[in-house]
Amino acid sequence: MDDAQASVALREHNGLELLREADIHRHQGELISKLASNRYAVDQDTDVYNLAEAMEKAPQLFAVGVVDNAGAPLGLISRQQLFDNLGKMYGRDLFKRKQVSAMVTPARAFRDDMNIFAVAELLRDDLHRMDDTWYVLVTASGAFSGVFSTRNLLIYLSDTTARELSLARRLQTAIVQERFEENDPRFDLVCSSRMAKEVGGDFYVVKMLDGARTLIGLCDVSGKGIAASLVTAVLGGIFDGYSASGSLPEFLTRLNRYLYDTFRLEYFVTGVFIELNRDTGEASICDMGHSYVLIMRGKALMRLSRKALSPPLGVARDVSPSVRNYRFGHGDLALVFTDGVIEQSNRQGEEYGEVRLWKALRSNASLPAANLRDALLAELEGYRGEQPQGDDVTFVILRYR
Repeated sequence: MDDAQASVALREHNGLELLREADIHRHQGELISKLASNRYAVDQDTDVYNLAEAMEKAPQLFAVGVVDNAGAPLGLISRQQLFDNLGKMYGRDLFKRKQVSAMVTPARAFRDDMNIFAVAELLRDDLHRMDDTWYVLVTASGAFSGVFSTRNLLIYLSDTTARELSLARRLQTAIVQERFEENDPRFDLVCSSRMAKEVGGDFYVVKMLDGARTLIGLCDVSGKGIAASLVTAVLGGIFDGYSASGSLPEFLTRLNRYLYDTFRLEYFVTGVFIELNRDTGEASICDMGHSYVLIMRGKALMRLSRKALSPPLGVARDVSPSVRNYRFGHGDLALVFTDGVIEQSNRQGEEYGEVRLWKALRSNASLPAANLRDALLAELEGYRGEQPQGDDVTFVILRYR
């Protein structure tokens, strides 16, 4: 039964105009008036029995306003309150021939042109309670305008959050693609990123520069969710402006200062940044609090460093990134990854760990880079089984030819 049908049902009772329907005010924007569950009010001198019989014919109405003779709200009566009172022992005798003014409950009133989020802030404590609480809407002149409940507000906020998460995911996917490949005569490069939530804090960048140089970066922002994704959006914009005109350490020094001044230790970023000369295989590597870099040469597999040479970005205002030089040779394979890979647990609570990752890399090292990526993902998925993904999982594979 829609609102129009409910109105007819309520007004059919003995031909009485039990309820008055407030005029709909067409406000623009995200205002609380759009959350009105209904706009029906009953006069204070209406008989309780008449209201009860009318509301039985309109089961979609969960609450109605109660107004005085001038149309100003006195409070409201909820369906549960009405029938609970009548259902008590001697309840029907108690309220026989009583007017609704004897049962009206005072209700907090809000101007119907208030912003929804401003109202939500005022009702923060109410939204954390289990019960559904009802409120009255009034016009600027104080006339009754409708009723709404915490449930109406929570549904709206939930839908809004879902829409914003969906938009945030589309934006982040444009910055951090789930799959990326760069094929060059001198190397193959593939990337993979899977967020644990709709959005997350992992970030990678691949940028071809002048002078046969390529920038490869992988970052892990502290935390998860929308706030962490905001930092990745900042990183995406900053790295888009990276050029070969300056040195990598100088760039990271400026980036660190920006992150420190902007986020004030609320968030920090670990990462590995590689500037590779495509012609010679020479690479300058800055490890900023990350240290998850595996390199395989022939059958030998090593971790480039077990201790980061520099602190994470954004922890201290002034840093001097250390540089480690490495020369990639023919057939060398590098894997840079975030801790979400090795910290993924299975149903027994055991982490995947570096040992399993090393074995998976050795077993599939002969595969083309894109197939190796798929094999590592399948290995990790098989390990966790039905266990939820615990953290963002991102890695970069570089095979130098």
